Amino acid sequence: MLKYAPQLSVGFNEDTPENYERLLKDALKRYKERGKELRELIEKESNEYKRNALKRELRSVEDASKLLTNLIQNLQSKSSSCRVAKTTFLNA
Repeated sequence: MLKYAPQLSVGFNEDTPENYERLLKDALKRYKERGKELRELIEKESNEYKRNALKRELRSVEDASKLLTNLIQNLQSKSSSCRVAKTTFLNA
């Protein structure tokens, strides 16, 4: 398997620890909650300069949320695709 793995794009994978996935999902939940809070604060804020600072923070929170979402999706899809590739390679 080691000899033909690079040619057939067969990768070896480790299962992602459950605690790591939970940690990422909890962090994503906190970012989404913070985004909701910031949107409410932006609506209530009358000072333009404070509102701009809140908008900057909201953008960074949204960017972090997108990164975490992509990371979680990649971790879940990567493990399933490697299993399929390994089974196909072993059955061939």
